[in-house]
Amino acid sequence: MSEETSDEELMLDVKNGDTDAFEQLVDRHQDWAWSVAYSFLGDASRAEDLVQDVFVKIYEARHGYEPTAQFRTYLQRILVRTCIDRDRKRKPIFTDEVPECDGMDSDP
Repeated sequence: MSEETSDEELMLDVKNGDTDAFEQLVDRHQDWAWSVAYSFLGDASRAEDLVQDVFVKIYEARHGYEPTAQFRTYLQRILVRTCIDRDRKRKPIFTDEVPECDGMDSDP
């Protein structure tokens, strides 16, 4: 019986240019990542887009990866921060102040 390559070993392979290793990581974690994103966002399509963005971020940052924690912890940190950022950008900001517009009369 062969041992499965750990996520951390796969990510080190990704760091060294192995795209097949990255595909394995995505296959292992995309469903879990989608579940986390969906629980934050409440929208299946937005969750799918966000997870894709997170894996792109991880791939783009692969050269700086150091296995100081489990890969899933690394993924979760990026995933949750991205969910929070995405949700923050979506929420409208309300204020009591109304901006003044040049050229508009205040009388109807």
